[in-house]
Amino acid sequence: MQPTLHTTPITLADDRLPVLLVRHRDGGVARRVAIDQLPFVVGSTSEVNLQLTAATVSRRHASFHWIGGQGMLVRDEGSRNGIRVNGEEVTERTIRAGDVVKVGPFFLELQIVVLGGTNTPEATVNSN
Repeated sequence: MQPTLHTTPITLADDRLPVLLVRHRDGGVARRVAIDQLPFVVGSTSEVNLQLTAATVSRRHASFHWIGGQGMLVRDEGSRNGIRVNGEEVTERTIRAGDVVKVGPFFLELQIVVLGGTNTPEATVNSN
């Protein structure tokens, strides 16, 4: 059975927001990026929701879709180098908080942030 994919705007619950913790394999500062639009597309072009600049990242590399109480669906959008979820190469996979999606040299960890709690993201979250 195919999951029901939801489109813009995203509404999880009044107090929760899906966020990607973005890290480069070479280290540096990790950043949080709110998944504030669906589908949420990741790639190397400036026309996506999250631009990741690297030779191994395709223009439209992967997309994230909310599938209700089941979590999120991540899908390879026909990229040259594929995606990995928790180290396993996949074309599509349901992911939950704590799962890590590898896109080129970037690791994208799905987090569900409780708004108003101690882990509230910064007021402005930049996706570029």
